[in-house]
Amino acid sequence: FGILPPYGAKDDSSQSTRAFLKFAAPVLTLIFGEIAAFGVMTHVAAALPGEATLASHQIILSLFFFVSPFLEVISQTAQAFLPQFYAVPTNGSQAEYTESAYKVANKLLSIGILVGLVMAGLASSIPRFLPQILTNSPLVQAAVRPLALPLFL
Repeated sequence: FGILPPYGAKDDSSQSTRAFLKFAAPVLTLIFGEIAAFGVMTHVAAALPGEATLASHQIILSLFFFVSPFLEVISQTAQAFLPQFYAVPTNGSQAEYTESAYKVANKLLSIGILVGLVMAGLASSIPRFLPQILTNSPLVQAAVRPLALPLFL
């Protein structure tokens, strides 16, 4: 009748939950780790004396969040293409299937490394060489320059 099963119908929720957690647990762990790391970094920057440290932290964090979507697209592409290779092939050999999976994974990895290096280079060159487009304060400009290398990494 709808998308929900009828009341009282048996479902194998434990197997579907395990299958879901196999894919979701690493992503959730990564997200919780990022939230904790950004929270600690912001707390430390806020605890340091002077407004320039907190302002430079905010600028670098904003640049990081600006370039993140460019790399997230590659992650979403991998999540769309690679799960089909976890299934058992119905036609063809397992070796061909595995080889195809490695080819796709290697292409996505190569594209990810290239795009990551380009975006990291662009994002880190702004605070290093052009901090005046980010802020008018010479104090904040001086504080943001040394943060270019950690932003690249």
